[in-house]
Amino acid sequence: MSRFKEKDLPCVLQEFQNKCTVKLEFENNLSGNILLKEVIIKYDEKTGFICIMGKAVNLKINTTLIYIYEKENDFIKIELETLIIYIKKINNK
Repeated sequence: MSRFKEKDLPCVLQEFQNKCTVKLEFENNLSGNILLKEVIIKYDEKTGFICIMGKAVNLKINTTLIYIYEKENDFIKIELETLIIYIKKINNK
Protein backbone atom coordinates (compact mmCIF):
# COMPACT_ATOMS: atom_id res chain seq x y z
CA MET A 1 0.00 0.00 0.00
CA SER A 2 1.16 3.52 -0.66
CA ARG A 3 0.23 6.45 1.56
CA PHE A 4 -0.82 9.76 0.12
CA LYS A 5 -1.80 13.20 1.40
CA GLU A 6 -5.12 15.01 1.41
CA LYS A 7 -3.95 17.33 -1.36
CA ASP A 8 -3.71 14.25 -3.63
CA LEU A 9 -7.36 13.21 -3.08
CA PRO A 10 -8.72 14.77 -6.31
CA CYS A 11 -6.19 12.80 -8.35
CA VAL A 12 -6.68 9.54 -6.44
CA LEU A 13 -10.49 9.77 -6.66
CA GLN A 14 -10.53 10.44 -10.44
CA GLU A 15 -11.37 6.81 -11.18
CA PHE A 16 -14.64 7.30 -9.23
CA GLN A 17 -15.81 10.48 -11.03
CA ASN A 18 -17.94 8.56 -13.52
CA LYS A 19 -20.88 6.57 -12.22
CA CYS A 20 -19.67 3.20 -10.99
CA THR A 21 -20.45 0.41 -8.56
CA VAL A 22 -18.54 0.71 -5.30
CA LYS A 23 -18.19 -1.53 -2.26
CA LEU A 24 -17.61 0.24 1.06
CA GLU A 25 -16.15 -1.99 3.77
CA PHE A 26 -15.90 -0.96 7.41
CA GLU A 27 -13.69 -2.14 10.29
CA ASN A 28 -13.37 -1.30 14.00
CA ASN A 29 -16.42 0.39 15.61
CA LEU A 30 -18.58 -0.38 12.56
CA SER A 31 -18.12 -3.61 10.67
CA GLY A 32 -19.61 -4.90 7.45
CA ASN A 33 -19.95 -3.69 3.89
CA ILE A 34 -22.32 -1.84 1.58
CA LEU A 35 -22.62 -2.25 -2.18
CA LEU A 36 -23.52 1.04 -3.88
CA LYS A 37 -24.55 1.22 -7.53
CA GLU A 38 -24.26 4.23 -9.82
CA VAL A 39 -22.30 6.44 -7.43
CA ILE A 40 -19.80 9.22 -7.94
CA ILE A 41 -17.05 9.90 -5.40
CA LYS A 42 -15.24 13.21 -5.31
CA TYR A 43 -13.39 15.48 -2.92
CA ASP A 44 -14.91 18.89 -2.18
CA GLU A 45 -11.91 21.08 -1.41
CA LYS A 46 -14.09 23.98 -0.17
CA THR A 47 -15.81 21.98 2.56
CA GLY A 48 -13.10 19.37 3.16
CA PHE A 49 -15.40 16.39 2.64
CA ILE A 50 -15.14 13.26 0.53
CA CYS A 51 -18.61 13.03 -1.05
CA ILE A 52 -20.18 9.72 -2.09
CA MET A 53 -23.29 10.53 -4.12
CA GLY A 54 -25.83 8.41 -5.94
CA LYS A 55 -29.54 7.70 -6.33
CA ALA A 56 -29.89 6.08 -2.92
CA VAL A 57 -26.90 7.50 -1.08
CA ASN A 58 -25.41 10.82 0.00
CA LEU A 59 -22.47 10.22 2.33
CA LYS A 60 -19.84 12.72 3.40
CA ILE A 61 -16.56 11.92 5.16
CA ASN A 62 -14.94 14.80 7.01
CA THR A 63 -11.27 14.78 6.03
CA THR A 64 -10.16 16.63 9.17
CA LEU A 65 -10.87 13.43 11.11
CA ILE A 66 -8.72 11.20 8.87
CA TYR A 67 -5.32 10.01 10.06
CA ILE A 68 -4.09 7.95 7.10
CA TYR A 69 -4.94 7.61 3.42
CA GLU A 70 -3.56 4.58 1.57
CA LYS A 71 -4.03 3.32 -1.97
CA GLU A 72 -3.68 -0.24 -3.18
CA ASN A 73 -4.30 -1.41 -6.74
CA ASP A 74 -7.98 -2.14 -6.23
CA PHE A 75 -9.01 -0.08 -3.19
CA ILE A 76 -8.49 3.06 -1.11
CA LYS A 77 -8.13 2.80 2.67
CA ILE A 78 -9.24 5.71 4.85
CA GLU A 79 -8.30 5.42 8.50
CA LEU A 80 -10.02 7.46 11.20
CA GLU A 81 -9.43 7.21 14.94
CA THR A 82 -12.08 4.55 15.54
CA LEU A 83 -13.06 3.47 12.03
CA ILE A 84 -11.39 2.18 8.87
CA ILE A 85 -13.18 2.57 5.53
CA TYR A 86 -12.18 0.70 2.37
CA ILE A 87 -13.49 2.00 -0.95
CA LYS A 88 -13.33 -0.59 -3.72
CA LYS A 89 -14.52 -0.09 -7.29
CA ILE A 90 -16.40 -3.11 -8.59
CA ASN A 91 -16.06 -3.83 -12.31
CA ASN A 92 -19.43 -4.07 -14.00
CA LYS A 93 -19.51 -7.03 -16.39
